Amino acid sequence: MELVSLYEKEYETREKKEKYIFAQEISEAIINAYSIALQINDNVQQLKSELRRLIQKFSFETPFCAVNLIQFMLKPKKRFTKKDFDGLDEFCRQHAESYENANDRRTAIEFLELGDKVAWKLNNHSDDWRRRIAEHYEKLMEQCEKSPVAAFEYCMEAIGNYQKIQCNKKVKELEQRYSELRDSVEMTTLEVPINAAEVAEIVKACEEYAKGVVRHSTSDDIIRYLISGKDLLPTYQQVKSTVKEHMNKSPTAHFISKVILDAEGNPAQHFSSNKERENFEILRDYRLQLDLCYRRFIREVFFEAILKNKLNFITLTRFITEHCWYGKDVLYQLPNNQTFWLNTMGLITLALQEYFRQMEFFFANEGAHPPNFVLSLDSLTLKIEGLFRQLCRLAGISTSRQRTDRAKRNIVREKDIAALLNDDAIKKLFDEDDLLFFKFLLIEQTGFCLRHRIAHSLIPPKEYHMDYMHLVILALLRLGKYDFTQNSDTTSDK
Repeated sequence: MELVSLYEKEYETREKKEKYIFAQEISEAIINAYSIALQINDNVQQLKSELRRLIQKFSFETPFCAVNLIQFMLKPKKRFTKKDFDGLDEFCRQHAESYENANDRRTAIEFLELGDKVAWKLNNHSDDWRRRIAEHYEKLMEQCEKSPVAAFEYCMEAIGNYQKIQCNKKVKELEQRYSELRDSVEMTTLEVPINAAEVAEIVKACEEYAKGVVRHSTSDDIIRYLISGKDLLPTYQQVKSTVKEHMNKSPTAHFISKVILDAEGNPAQHFSSNKERENFEILRDYRLQLDLCYRRFIREVFFEAILKNKLNFITLTRFITEHCWYGKDVLYQLPNNQTFWLNTMGLITLALQEYFRQMEFFFANEGAHPPNFVLSLDSLTLKIEGLFRQLCRLAGISTSRQRTDRAKRNIVREKDIAALLNDDAIKKLFDEDDLLFFKFLLIEQTGFCLRHRIAHSLIPPKEYHMDYMHLVILALLRLGKYDFTQNSDTTSDK
């Protein structure tokens, strides 16, 4: 509290442009003092009064410092009661109107967002907060007509806020505008020339190495290599090291937030925080390495193994039945203590059979007609989600979560594969290289995102190619090595 007094004296003597600096110091000092008071349970009420006094003090000269203090009060476990927030909603409303009159809509939105949260605390919430936020975003959209990308973002925010208050008429109106803006956004293309001689050299090296892998291997050896071979895919540490090197060489480029657009031009994922931006760079580098070399090598291994008849429907399904957990009879126990046996081989055998049938047709015609993997790729990609869920259950990881419906009644829903793969418990279950591969292949927008794109029919026919097919089979096999079956006679590690 002594620091608060010292900084406050300086605050009073400074000109307006300098007051903000000392107001920040005062805010930090009072927040630290309150946090310590909570820990030792001393002078808590007095410091609450000081927080309210400073909020009023900063109200007009340095309102953003007042906002910081209110945001601190809104944090969970800070023990602020409904009474502590009296009048703060009106504070937010007045400042929102002030900035609105000054035509600073972005700042007005910040105060309205804060006021909405305070109103919930005071149990006097109304839809007016969200309506005004939506209206400001709509106005910002109209002001940015000459900048379709910005207008596109503001339109999306307006729609989201109108949806929260169920203003369906405005939602429908803006959805039409959203489609128009999306179609008007022009995307630029960055082209990088590739040396044809270097590509030919890489292809030849992949072919020779694949032949060496297959030549002296049995069918089981080849499948074990597909399951565990570390040189088939980029490793997490390898990619992370490359990204760290790039970030050290050009750090500024990595401070920029990124937005991933889907095939329809919709913003599908944002990367804004430091952790998110690093994750984006890891996924992007993973894709570059996969595209430049690994995809070709994997293709050559499958080609060579199938042509030498060391990999076919019989050898693969026999191996899965004997060695992979989903090829065994698995004992499940329900919450009511009822048990049942389940074997999931029947869910994937038809898709594998169709894959090998298409490959035989492809080789019989000497590659003149491309194989059709629509049926097998669709089936296996979606079945893998079910296998992930089964594996989580066997490992004791919850696959469901509780939520409320529109009438605020509790319901329970099964997690989708994105929620499962991002569960903290999963990190202990899977090898970091496999986990990166599973996420990249199935759920990441920066990756191939096959599960989402296939489930929602977002993949054009030309993209049902053999590289995706081989990667999905690779994922299926690598998932099979994590054995947590309850009826196993032996304990099997990763």
